[in-house]
Amino acid sequence: MQAEYSFSDCTAFTATVDDRTPYRYRDRLLLSLSLADGSGCRDKAVAWVAKSFPLHEGDRIALSVTPVRLDSSSEGMIRQGIHYSLQLRDNWSYILKTDIPLRTKIRDSLIALNEKLYDKKTSGVINALMLGDSYFVDKHITYDFTRAGVLHILAASGTHIVIIAAIPLFLFSLLKIPSSLSYTATSLMLAAYYYLTCMPVSLLRACVMFWIITLCKLLKKKNDTLNALYFSASVILLLHPYELFALGFQLSYGATFGVIVFQKRFRRALPNLPFRISDSLAMTFSAQVAVLPILCASIGDLNFTGIVSNIFLIPGTGLVFLASIIIDFLTLIIPVAGSTAAHAVTNFMQFNLSAAHILARLPGHFPAPNAPFWLIIPYAFLCIPILMRKLPTWKAGSCITASILCIFIPLMLMTSSPAQQISIIAKAEKRVLVTKGDSALIYGSVRSKKECDDIKKTLRKRGYCSASLYICDFSSDSLRETAALIRSMPVETVIISANMPLDSRSIPLLDALEIDGIRPVFEREPHLKNDCQYAAKVYEMKCFCESVLNDNDSS
Repeated sequence: MQAEYSFSDCTAFTATVDDRTPYRYRDRLLLSLSLADGSGCRDKAVAWVAKSFPLHEGDRIALSVTPVRLDSSSEGMIRQGIHYSLQLRDNWSYILKTDIPLRTKIRDSLIALNEKLYDKKTSGVINALMLGDSYFVDKHITYDFTRAGVLHILAASGTHIVIIAAIPLFLFSLLKIPSSLSYTATSLMLAAYYYLTCMPVSLLRACVMFWIITLCKLLKKKNDTLNALYFSASVILLLHPYELFALGFQLSYGATFGVIVFQKRFRRALPNLPFRISDSLAMTFSAQVAVLPILCASIGDLNFTGIVSNIFLIPGTGLVFLASIIIDFLTLIIPVAGSTAAHAVTNFMQFNLSAAHILARLPGHFPAPNAPFWLIIPYAFLCIPILMRKLPTWKAGSCITASILCIFIPLMLMTSSPAQQISIIAKAEKRVLVTKGDSALIYGSVRSKKECDDIKKTLRKRGYCSASLYICDFSSDSLRETAALIRSMPVETVIISANMPLDSRSIPLLDALEIDGIRPVFEREPHLKNDCQYAAKVYEMKCFCESVLNDNDSS
């Protein structure tokens, strides 16, 4: 039996870079730690580094820094077998430097090509669709897609596999190639595509299911989609057991299970509508009936806008994805033709993003914290078409309609329109959260991760997913946690009070603002004329917060 070992007991050890995962602000290095003399056990550590940091997969380094053991707040990483974290600065040196991996070179070339062909917002969405990395997408677009109920289209999943597989299968059919060979070749292409992406669980699920279909065709066996789903889940849990506790895994498999089992039953309950609208609605209801309990229990969020958004935004975004793949190949052969076609895709994507922006602001998105018990009644109505197969179409359709109305109307009445008066939603010693209409302001210091999480939970509970910030606490802790807050949510306006110190403490904050494209407003000294460059509503809320805090001090 191996004795328990702690890397904090040693001073000289080495590390091998197992993986480098890009994120919006920094990259994550996954390291295998070992003693310099090769003795002891090996363990996993994580290090967050700048985009320009030179390490890549396969590099081996000597370290002169003490790893920090993760605590219970990092439960997700501990489940993945990661027990340590490292701060890499000037405390390492190369033992073995490898070439940049082919995967990284191809990804970088593809990203550069898309950024050349499309504008910033469109290229960000296309890169996210192609590579499965949502950090490419502007956070305000992510916010719109979330509020519109179609954020899942930006995550590489079954829809992406269908689109990518359709291209070679169509070409092989034109060449009269046998289906077994065409499916085999397409499976190899999907494996290469999966290798290039960030390898999300939703994409692995779809790939494994396609590979099972291919195997059934080669063995001339009848394919069972539900068995393929179960098998893919077994493969993922065998490779990554911790995924069972991940919300993404639960939603991905829950929604897919619902579509496979319930879609036909919901389709029979809906009238025939043009442009395959009935099929889209049936898919939406079948997925929602499977994941609605998970959403209420974990997120506390109900979104009716997705019923409409799925009809328009999903096909539109899928069409952009398909066109972008074809255009990338066309550009390599005929650059002028590719650039011309890319211009048309950019215009269509701008229309799609505008539609998402409009749909995101429809009154159909409600916070439902703690999953109110009465929701079980409309949920039971939604399940009736599933449980009673022989129910006449008009009765089944009436149950679906009644389910929607029984949820929508009470939530609409409970969630009154945003007050046009400034109201305090949370207050601490040196911090105030206020709202006015559809705007929110975070005023003051944020000095711990718990405070940062509490702010996000409070805003989300009130239906606010974005906010403005007024920064007046320049302590190291506050600047660090404020930067973390900006990285984790869409921010509208950032106002920085006078006398901000321009030293290393402010670098994380300014880096986050620069990456998000937020131009902060630096407030002038009180005795100087203030231009009031920021919105009048934000300035009014800021003055209100100051009066609240001043009243507290005087009392």
